[in-house]
Amino acid sequence: MPFRQAHKVVGKIVGYCIEKSCSLQTMSLSQLKEFSELFDNDIAVVLQWDTAILHRDVEGGTGGSSVLHQIALAKTLLNQ
Repeated sequence: MPFRQAHKVVGKIVGYCIEKSCSLQTMSLSQLKEFSELFDNDIAVVLQWDTAILHRDVEGGTGGSSVLHQIALAKTLLNQ
């Protein structure tokens, strides 16, 4: 699913959670499938914060490997 479409789906889910006073992590797979049939059994793993951060691996982003790279680069620059 393209990011733009995924962003819209997640926005609808967040709105639903606010309206129903529930959290994303407590929603069942069948509830999530009401927003997109692309949700599957692996969603429980995907919604874990540590897993989400690890998969946010873009240059300059907040993913673990990117942050470690930026720290190493900063240390190199400071030592020059």
